[in-house]
Amino acid sequence: MSRDPYIQLSTRVMTEAMLIQQEADRLRPFLALKAVKTLTPTDKRDMERIYKRMDRREKSLSAYLCQ
Repeated sequence: MSRDPYIQLSTRVMTEAMLIQQEADRLRPFLALKAVKTLTPTDKRDMERIYKRMDRREKSLSAYLCQ
């Protein structure tokens, strides 16, 4: 791992952005079901978990960038 703080920052930002994008990709099927109003209680629970993970990742990234 590089000791250059700018490379470390760039790597961290890119990694977090990629993980947030993956969570967004996981949401797509649920959003399609929601559009046609066929979400089951399990779908809703899974969707809420994904939103919470995305929120945590975004907050973590924001906190890291504001240091």
